[in-house]
Amino acid sequence: MWLQDSSRIKLIHDSWANTVVGCPMFILQHKLKGLEIEFRAQNKNSLGNVQNAVLLKQGLLLGIQQTLKTASFFYIDGLLCQEKIVKEELDHILHCQYLFWKERARMLWFKDEDRNSIFFPCCD
Repeated sequence: MWLQDSSRIKLIHDSWANTVVGCPMFILQHKLKGLEIEFRAQNKNSLGNVQNAVLLKQGLLLGIQQTLKTASFFYIDGLLCQEKIVKEELDHILHCQYLFWKERARMLWFKDEDRNSIFFPCCD
């Protein structure tokens, strides 16, 4: 998800361009720590809580659809435009949520590995 954001690539480039004095391991640690702080701040500002955003957009969409049922003829065009915009925003947020869970599952799989991988070489 964060790889698709072009501003993150610039953030990585800027973080690695900083000059740090010290041994190579200290330089690497310092740059990674700075990058982590920048990523956390940007995540809170740009993405926020995806689950809350999904619930908010679903509630807004439900409200618009209920209003459409009882709206008069003059307001239908505006409500249909609002509904289309909210649906597009909801689709984008749901896609972000999907990418988040996909990346998290992959990260956990790499961290914990596949528990059954030891079983198969023993069966030969």
